[in-house]
Parts: sequence; C-alpha cells; structure tokens
Amino acid sequence: LWLSPVWSHFTGIMMVLAMLRLSRMFPEESIIVYSKRILGKWLGIAAGFIFVFYAFYLTSVILRIYTDFISSVFLENTPTVVISGGIMFLVAYTARGGVEVLGRLAQLFIPATVVVFVILSILTIPEWELSNALPILGKGPIPSLKGATVPFTWFAGYILLGLYYPLLSDKRKVTLFVMTAWFGEMITLAASGLISVSFLASIPVR
Repeated sequence: LWLSPVWSHFTGIMMVLAMLRLSRMFPEESIIVYSKRILGKWLGIAAGFIFVFYAFYLTSVILRIYTDFISSVFLENTPTVVISGGIMFLVAYTARGGVEVLGRLAQLFIPATVVVFVILSILTIPEWELSNALPILGKGPIPSLKGATVPFTWFAGYILLGLYYPLLSDKRKVTLFVMTAWFGEMITLAASGLISVSFLASIPVR
C-alpha cells in the first residue's frame, strides 16, 4: 500500500519533466496553443478538447472527494448538493481574482496543512505496529506495482501546468517549485500509507 505511491511518483516524473520541457520551449503559449504546432491543426484541436475534458474531469473528482469527506465527517445531515455548491461558489469566487490569488491561498494553507499532518502523525507513533508493514515486498514487487496504477493517473494533473505556465511572471523558479511539490507529494502519500498500515491496521474491528 505505502510503496505504490513511490512507484507511481518515479514513473510520474516523466510527465512532470515533459511538461516543464514543453513549457520552456513555448513559454508564452498554453498547451492548447502549442499542441497545434506540435501535432498539427486537427490533432492539436483534438488534444485541446482532451485537455479541457480532463480538467473538468479532474475538478469533478476532487469536488466529489471533498464533498464526501465534509458530508461524512462534519455535515452528515446536509445535502451533498449544498456542500458541493458551497465549494464551487468559493472556488469560483477565488478564481475570479486570478492565478495570483490561488497561489497566495496555496502559500497560506499548505504550511498549515503540513504542520497538522506532522503533529497528527507524531501523536500516533505510540500506537504504531510497524510489523504490519513487514515484510517489504514479501510477495514481490508486482502487487505494489499494480497498486501504483491509480496513483499514476493523478500525475496527469501536471498537464495543467501547460495552462498556468504562460501566466507566471517569474518563470525561472518554476522547475524548483514543481519538483519540490512532486517530492513533497511523494513523501506525504508514502507516509500516509505507512501510517495507515502501521496504525489503522492495529485497531480491532468491532
């Protein structure tokens, strides 16, 4: 379980590097525009539709995940339409302010999220049963590689970098920030999986 995100990250880095390379080759154009130059007019238009469709698909999946989480943990009796509608309203209002507002919000919430994650992880250490995570690759690498299939599809989200790159004012630090995000995501997912196996698996089922 916890090794699958690691494998998916090592394969997903190809997607990240490809998008960074294309963005540097066409710094003032979005992926919708330069896909026509690379693939030709009609294939480029088809690729553009795929990118737009994927953006809507990814957004809907994320919206569903957050809606289910809020509904099951905090607002059990609230209709999901109200919860998802509230999230969509806040996102639309924020996006109306532009890319800079989204970036500032990320700078505000990501450190707080990391701190909470670290604190909660530390508090669960006395309850860890690391033996639940052993043996590592006891049945070979195939099960963990199969489990990496779904996390790998998440990296298609880095395609959206091709939409945001032309809007950035300082493009020199993009590679550093993207690679930092990639590495941080890998560590977070691997740690979450390891904690789940070590801690949650030791809780008896009633």
